[in-house]
Amino acid sequence: MYERGFYVGNSCNDIKKQITMLDARLRDFTKQISERIEK
Repeated sequence: MYERGFYVGNSCNDIKKQITMLDARLRDFTKQISERIEK
């Protein structure tokens, strides 16, 4: 069932996936920043 562009049903799993993806991006981002600060 679609609602305002969001797929409702497996939404919990999708949210978890998005959070893990964002978490990975955040880790990469902080890694890059710390590397720049060290240089």
